[in-house]
Order: sequence, then structure tokens, then C-alpha cells
Amino acid sequence: MCSILLVCLALTLSFQSPLLGQKQTKQPTHQKEERTKPPQEEARPTTTQTSYVGQPTSNPENKRETDKNAYLKHVLSPEILPSWLLFVVGTTGIYFAWRTLRGLEIQTSALKTTAEAAKKSADVAEQALRISERADVLLNTAMFHHGNVLNGVDAFVEIEFKNFGPTRARNVQLSLNLVIEEVPSTDSTHIPPITLGAGDTRRINSDFFVKFLTEQTSSSIFQGKLPLRFEAHASYEDVFGQKHTTHSTGLWIPAKGTFLIEREESD
Repeated sequence: MCSILLVCLALTLSFQSPLLGQKQTKQPTHQKEERTKPPQEEARPTTTQTSYVGQPTSNPENKRETDKNAYLKHVLSPEILPSWLLFVVGTTGIYFAWRTLRGLEIQTSALKTTAEAAKKSADVAEQALRISERADVLLNTAMFHHGNVLNGVDAFVEIEFKNFGPTRARNVQLSLNLVIEEVPSTDSTHIPPITLGAGDTRRINSDFFVKFLTEQTSSSIFQGKLPLRFEAHASYEDVFGQKHTTHSTGLWIPAKGTFLIEREESD
């Protein structure tokens, strides 16, 4: 682009130089002719020109055409050519500058889009890493223990939590509550917090039925006349510092001797 501009400027200067030379050479010649003009010619009387008053005026259309031709002749004259060349050079420079700025704008927009996509990809990769490598403490088993004779002396409920994740869980707080109609729910939130490594398990159990149930209530549970449910809860932190919770409920089925897990929610 710079080479094109230089060539145009050189052409402009080349057109201006001959015109200036012609003007300078013509002026002394004219002055010389005026000095050498014979005295006889200077004293010669001028011929009287007769003007006719009734001569018709020029046609307006011809006048407009004449003005138009004069304007075009002036615009296309050699004296105006350098100005046209300068106009073309300036317009060309403005066009290439606009193209350059437009290209920079497009390049900047593309770089911004690439940066945003890279950041989003990094966030997704980090989130995927957190999900795949986090601790995951869930309910593993729920059991109903009793002796050879069904009574409340040696009967209790035991549940087991397990860390199914590949990393350890910290500040694990476990709790177990037994839910029985017309009986206050038990509370095991007094269990101190622990740490569960990958694949580790931890069991917690209720008190013996005899400590908080009457013999008649225990017998109704054993016969299936009174529903026995449990609520288990676990809260913990993973290695990334994120907190998680798990909540599970189950119903005792006397005919099968097992618990039916009714609900299990975790984040």
C-alpha cells in the first residue's frame, strides 16, 4: 500500500512541474512582444464595430450546454489533474486503513471468542474432575438385630455408611433416628464427626428397644402390627472443601426380615 501511495505522489509532482514551467516561459515572451510592437500599430485607430440593437439573445438551453461543457473542460483540465490524483491517493489510503481496522476488529473478536471457549472448557473440566474425584458417602446396609427370642431386651437397628468415592470424606457427621407411631423418635446426633477414606465404612446403631419401648410396643413391631421406620443422615466435606449431605429412609418388613429402602437423596 505504501508503494502505491508513493507512485501516485510521484505522478502528481510530475504533472505539476511541466505546468509551472510553461507558465514561467510564456510570461517573458508576451512581455517581449509588447515591448517590440511598432509605434505605427499603437497609433492606428481601431475599427468601429457596429452593434445591432435588435439582435436576438442566446438560447437558454445552449447557454446551459455551454456552461456544462466549460465545467467539464475545467474539471478535466491538466491543472486539476493533480488534485484528482491527490483525491484518489487519499481515498485509497482511507480504504486500506478501514480494511486494516476491520481486520483487527475481526481478529480481536475471534481471540475473545476463543478465550471464552477455553475458559468454559476449563470450567467444565474442573467440574467433571470434582464430580469424579469427590467423596460419596451413602447408605450401604440397614439391619435389624435380635436374639433367639424376639423381645426388646436384645433388639436394635444398625445401619452402615460407606464412602463410594475415590477420595476421603472429612468431618463426617452421621445420625440415626427410629420413627415409631406414638413413640418419641430416637436421636443419634451425639456421634462425634469422623473421617472416611475411600472405600471405608462406618456402622451406627440405635439403643436396645427395652430402653425406650415397652414390651407391648416391641411385640407389636415384631408382629408387623406397628410400622418401624428409620431415618439416616450423613453430612461431610470432600477434598475440594465442598459440603455434601445424604438422607435415607427405610421400612421394616417383618415377613422378609429386612428393611425396604423407601428414599435415598444425596448431592
